[in-house]
Amino acid sequence: VGEDFAKWRKHGYDDAITVGDGVTFGDHPTVLISLAEGRREKLSTHLSAPIHLEPGKRYRFSYFAKTDGVKRWSRKAGVTGCVWPGNRSDNETFANFPKPYLDGTVGWLHFAKEFDIPADFATDAKPHVTLRLLLASGTVRFAAPLLEEIESFGTLRK
Repeated sequence: VGEDFAKWRKHGYDDAITVGDGVTFGDHPTVLISLAEGRREKLSTHLSAPIHLEPGKRYRFSYFAKTDGVKRWSRKAGVTGCVWPGNRSDNETFANFPKPYLDGTVGWLHFAKEFDIPADFATDAKPHVTLRLLLASGTVRFAAPLLEEIESFGTLRK
C-alpha cells in the first residue's frame, strides 16, 4: 500500500487530515484525522490509496491505530480500515475492520484481516484501501498500512 500518505487521496473534510507532521510510530510515518464535534455534514473523513488485487488470491490488510476522544454518531460508526472492491454495486467490502468500529481513547493497536478475492473479480475494477473516521468526531492516528498477498490453504469444510 505504501506509507507515503501524501500520495493518498483525501476524502471528506480535507482540513481534518494532517499528513507529514513528523510524528512517527517506531520508524513508520503516521497520518492524523481530527474532526471537531458538531461537524456532521459528511459521513466519512478518510484517506484512500489504489491497490491491485488478483482474482483467486488471498491477502492480508493490516494497520496500526490509536484514538483520542472518538465519539460515535451512530452504532455503526467510529474508526475503521477497509478494502473496497471498487466495482461492486452492493457496496460490500472485502475487509472492513475492526468490528465494532473503534471509539473512545486507546493506545496503539494492531489490526489485521485476511480475505479472498473471488475468481470472477473484474480485472478492470479500481480497488482501494481506506483508513477512516466514519460518522464520528475525535482524533485517530494511523500508521504502517500493509497489504500483502499470502498463501491460501483452500476452503475449510464445515
